[in-house]
Amino acid sequence: MATQMTAGDDIMEQEASATLVVQWSALPYDVLAMIRSRVASPRDRVRFTGVCKPWHAAASCHPSPPALPLLLLSAWYGQPYGNPAVMKSLYCLEDAEVMRVQPPRAVWSNWHVGGHDGGWIALWQSDQVEPPNLIVIVNLFSGAEVALSEKQRTFKCNVCSPHGFLIHKIAFSEAPTSSSCVLAAMTNTCRVAVCKVGCPDYGWITQGCRQRENLKDIAFCNGELYGITSYGEKLFKYDIGVDNDDAPVITAAHLLVTQSYNSPTKWSINDESVVYLIELRCKLVMAVRARLLPPECETSFNLFKLVNNADGYRWAEMRSLEDHALFVGPKCSMAVHVPVGGHQGVHRNKIYYSSHRPVKNIKSFSDVVYLTRTDDNDPMYRRQDKRVSDDEIKSIGYYVKVSPCTPTWLHGFSLQSSSQLV
Repeated sequence: MATQMTAGDDIMEQEASATLVVQWSALPYDVLAMIRSRVASPRDRVRFTGVCKPWHAAASCHPSPPALPLLLLSAWYGQPYGNPAVMKSLYCLEDAEVMRVQPPRAVWSNWHVGGHDGGWIALWQSDQVEPPNLIVIVNLFSGAEVALSEKQRTFKCNVCSPHGFLIHKIAFSEAPTSSSCVLAAMTNTCRVAVCKVGCPDYGWITQGCRQRENLKDIAFCNGELYGITSYGEKLFKYDIGVDNDDAPVITAAHLLVTQSYNSPTKWSINDESVVYLIELRCKLVMAVRARLLPPECETSFNLFKLVNNADGYRWAEMRSLEDHALFVGPKCSMAVHVPVGGHQGVHRNKIYYSSHRPVKNIKSFSDVVYLTRTDDNDPMYRRQDKRVSDDEIKSIGYYVKVSPCTPTWLHGFSLQSSSQLV
């Protein structure tokens, strides 16, 4: 028998619904904090802040655990051709799906060459675009741009020719919002160049122009700048001082380590071998990646930490990352603490890397998983490498098939509003 609702019943139901809304917004702060601490997905963190004002306030007062890096699916910010709503794609390991963000106008027609915590990225405009060799520091998510003077924005070297000039990477000594932040650039003609954000009257100071060996990676560790050559053979430490006008000057380049790592004959000695510098627990770490010759074609990493004893500096081999994971790539590398039990599919003592070049025969690899397509419509795959030995640290690679605009890691960040991504 159907039950008829009276006007009084309808009013009571509306009052109950209203009471329910009030109850959700009136949850005790410690309960909200507990819920917030268990939210790992970046999308769900945004949704949490949008429930109501008390929940938004709780999210602001209770920061989440450090976010995992995001994988920018293409290092090239192509021309949007008049469409300001063009999105950039980011692969989120925590959600195992693609997020899309609408970048600020300043990024277009630029190459991604570096990044820092909080969504800050360094961009370089090549000599194929007018005006050439411009540098931009911008926040990919908020749109904020670091104010650089004309001298700071334009990279010039009085020794090397500007034709065919490339900036491979820009590293940050600290957040670019600080006037004491030093930017270090690794190029194909000058070994390294530095520029200080807080010195607008001075541009880039170069060191090592026309040297026979170019650097393969640079990184700051404990405020000191280091550079490494191919296969980790030579490690340099650069002393950065200031002149009378407080402008940065490279006062010395110290050759700390000369140590050759001769790979066994089964290892491929070609451009598949890559070296990375990372700061891990305030120590400088070098990761050397190589690939086995066919038919195995497996990727392997060797890890070393820089130690200083009575005999001087040397590289000491590492067998474990303990409670950290490494994320390494051509433009940005970092170490991330991982809690016990893992972090949304990311595990301790593992290396996650983005390949620095496309792999046309990607399907010849075993255990390849298709993930998505990049902004250039190039398929991207994930592959868990097989361990060559039992004591070797496991690694997982992210590859594209065709495009030269390979993926690169971005530092984790904290989203404050749902308008920043879709």
